[in-house]
Amino acid sequence: MLVTFVCVGNTCRSPLLKHLFERYAFEMGFDCQVKSAGLKISDGKISPLTKKTLLEHGINVENQDTTVFDETLANDSDMIVAVTKDIADFISSKGYHNKVYSLSSPLINGEDMIDPYGAGQEEYERIYRQALTAVPKILTLAKLIK
Repeated sequence: MLVTFVCVGNTCRSPLLKHLFERYAFEMGFDCQVKSAGLKISDGKISPLTKKTLLEHGINVENQDTTVFDETLANDSDMIVAVTKDIADFISSKGYHNKVYSLSSPLINGEDMIDPYGAGQEEYERIYRQALTAVPKILTLAKLIK
């Protein structure tokens, strides 16, 4: 099973979710692949504040290049988790409505994940806490899909 997290630039939110979900799924014994991608790519690397936030919570991210969310990745994914309703709606409009979920769904968090890009460490901690709440719910959905 492939679970893919999608945000705009693949520098902050989706990489944070990817690494957190990957660790949680492993700890829970759920066998899956996890990727993150963005609708458009900026500088090619994840944010240093994303790395710092994950490291402070015990997840070491050496190097992760950003990835663009394209048709191949969409087709390969069994579950696509968008960080906002707008992103989920965009992906759905491309024909993937049967496999896309939004963090704003009541099944997950009930609210969009704000973009911390350009903000300070406090905002990254805020999205980390939001991701921490969402990850068990995403895993529950992934188990139902698998």
